[in-house]
Amino acid sequence: MKVLVVDDDHDIRNLLKVILLASGHDVVDCYDAHSAYEICKKETFSLIVLDWELGEISGISLCRRIRALPHGQQSVILMFTGRNSPEDLQTIMEAGADDYLSKPVDAKLLKVRIRISESQAENKSARIKAEQQLAETRAKEIDIGSKIQQNLLLGIPPQDNAGLQIYAHSIPSQKIDGDFYDFYEHNDDCIDIVVGDVMGKGIPAALLGAAVKSRLLHAINRLKTKTLGKPPKTCDILTIVQSTITDNLIELGKFVTLCYARFILSEQRLVFVSCGHTRTLHYHSDTGTCELLSGDNLPIGVIYNETFNEITVEYKPGDIILFYSDGITEARNRVGVLYGEELLSKFIQQNNQLELEQLVSSLNKDVERFAKINASHDDRTCVAIRIADHSVNVINSDVLEIKSAKGELKLIRNFTRDFCINQFGDRIDPVLLNRIILAVNEASSNIMRHAYHNQSGRPVRITASAKKDDIEFNLIHEGLSFTPPPLDPQSLLKPKPGGMGLYIINDVMDDVKYINEENGKNRIQLLKYIKE
Repeated sequence: MKVLVVDDDHDIRNLLKVILLASGHDVVDCYDAHSAYEICKKETFSLIVLDWELGEISGISLCRRIRALPHGQQSVILMFTGRNSPEDLQTIMEAGADDYLSKPVDAKLLKVRIRISESQAENKSARIKAEQQLAETRAKEIDIGSKIQQNLLLGIPPQDNAGLQIYAHSIPSQKIDGDFYDFYEHNDDCIDIVVGDVMGKGIPAALLGAAVKSRLLHAINRLKTKTLGKPPKTCDILTIVQSTITDNLIELGKFVTLCYARFILSEQRLVFVSCGHTRTLHYHSDTGTCELLSGDNLPIGVIYNETFNEITVEYKPGDIILFYSDGITEARNRVGVLYGEELLSKFIQQNNQLELEQLVSSLNKDVERFAKINASHDDRTCVAIRIADHSVNVINSDVLEIKSAKGELKLIRNFTRDFCINQFGDRIDPVLLNRIILAVNEASSNIMRHAYHNQSGRPVRITASAKKDDIEFNLIHEGLSFTPPPLDPQSLLKPKPGGMGLYIINDVMDDVKYINEENGKNRIQLLKYIKE
């Protein structure tokens, strides 16, 4: 055990060293408080024995200074003193000493007190080690919980929707929080976005957030079986969620605010239900003004049998819709003033030209600049949407979701044939139709072979969209990205058992792109112009 002895009396200092060295301890000694403090700044001692009277700086002052060091609480401090009044002894204990010994020093009593101090030091060291291990374990749990939260609470914004640009970001106040968001793509024309905030912080709030998200997905799937796959009404979704979770929330004394929003792209219409959530910001690109949209429903978990009311809003290309948690608007500065909706609206008006990721990042920096030390008092979540120029020439769209398997290729061919015929009828030549079917088939087969290496059961999503004069297929997968090498016409002359798929695809289609999405997915985009 490392021991520091501080006493300006040479004889007492030597006596202490002899006793401590005989017990097998590593002893460092000095005669003044200044030297002792400099040593303590660099080293940690299990036991410190010091005298009250040390000259210019007293032992009491030294004790307080040691305790103020980052590691100062790890030492047991035994103080020598010739003062025996109750007031003096109280001063010793208030300064941070663990024990004291009165002068003149009795050798036998000194040995007993040192043994007691040794035991205290060992116990304190064991306790500190246990606390450090517990803190490390908790830190690991929180780190794991934070990673789990990324998967359970924070959905991945779709990147392949032609009508919306979406960016989402969350900054927890305690590394784990109850803010959540998710995205449900019913088809290329209809996408739902939900943003929620659970009362409270930490792991309990995160667990409740995950439970609400699970109930939302369950409600959507349950209702789709009744609507034959069509998007169910937002009010019906929330009614089911309310009926399945309100009892639990009331029992726990918790509630959840959320905004459930549906974008209908072909109608340029937003339908949303707000359950006690912060007001949604709608930036109008044509006027340069901001409008705050609010609903009239209470948070989920407050009352039973809430009737949910939809709010309908029209939007235009270039508009920005911003969903956010109260950690943005309720951030306070040093004098207690809120960031508020006015500053938020002003910021969006002044910075609307930024890319969404930069817009959200700059907004968070502006909130931190405003709130300074209070910036991380609450969780801050933003989901920003910019309305793209979704062309009115779109006639229709459809989607097919399959699992990778050779037997599924027939479904892909039928899907391609039916979509082309439904959109263009007699306008599309039968020979061209068969070639388009073959090109989509070959591209799908390439995904199964090269992206998934013939692993069955992996997801493949095919979206089809048609305008007046063209048709586009997007084949989306989660496998390895691949970009075929440039085509060599001379290789066509070499006999080989396969490998004609790339030539078919590029020969039939007018534009072929292999795209790596930011969300980890990959996409093959096939475009064909349909002439009169």
